[in-house]
Amino acid sequence: MYRSWCTVLLCLALFNVVHAENAPGANAASAQPERVRLNSKTGLLGSKTYIDYVTDFKAWYPIGLTFNGTVEFDQRQFPLPAGDWTVMVTRGRVVSAQYQDGTTEPSAAEVTLALFQHDGPHITKWLFLQSRLPTPKRSKTWFSLHSICKDSPGETTFANQKVSVTEDLQYCGVAELDDIRDTAKIGPAGRDAVAYLASRQYIVPTLMTTHSSILTKQGDMLFIALSYNTDAPSLGLSSTQNWQTPQLNEAQKKRYQAINDEGSALQRKLAEAWGFQ
Repeated sequence: MYRSWCTVLLCLALFNVVHAENAPGANAASAQPERVRLNSKTGLLGSKTYIDYVTDFKAWYPIGLTFNGTVEFDQRQFPLPAGDWTVMVTRGRVVSAQYQDGTTEPSAAEVTLALFQHDGPHITKWLFLQSRLPTPKRSKTWFSLHSICKDSPGETTFANQKVSVTEDLQYCGVAELDDIRDTAKIGPAGRDAVAYLASRQYIVPTLMTTHSSILTKQGDMLFIALSYNTDAPSLGLSSTQNWQTPQLNEAQKKRYQAINDEGSALQRKLAEAWGFQ
């Protein structure tokens, strides 16, 4: 799901927002609030700071907003999988580059957005996105190697792909099982998602089949984690089954293959559109 992210950058500020949402089972998309479109051309040397970019992104995607189509990361678009998606987590931070003399300087606005789909109180899918907003002075600092590019396949790994594993250009993906009860692994955004869903009387997933992707190029990055709930009523599967890859039945293999295909296709599309090649 949401793997912990380790970089050579320091976090200077972290923000969270919470807004009201329709009750579980509501089908109509909620009305979108009035928005102020982000515009990187205003520049950081004028009136807009890195914190302003984070604040504007959160105002653009308040928790509880239901929509479809695309997510906009300033002038770049992320095409969402089909259907209506509801925002459950919006996070942002200003990160700083650290120099050899020990000094630091704000270098980028990094945002995280988590969305979900549901069938009544049951979560069917969720999607975590993390990226750097294309601000005028975004640093070209490289990232340390992400765990997706380093880890060896485990007992619940269905497929993994490592196209490029250099620190200046990372292009990796993995399809695996996520145990949502493992609060250490799902990270802060995952814990926020679980808390939000529980507070809104949704049934929090136990296990999810997930395709996670990491794309980096110098100071730019995109993390994607798309997950299917193993307990979604329409699937006829259950989290009580054995999901270790050597023990999978045909229905489980199809579920893994579906998330791997959808996640890989999304990664390829974004790698080309956003220039991670």
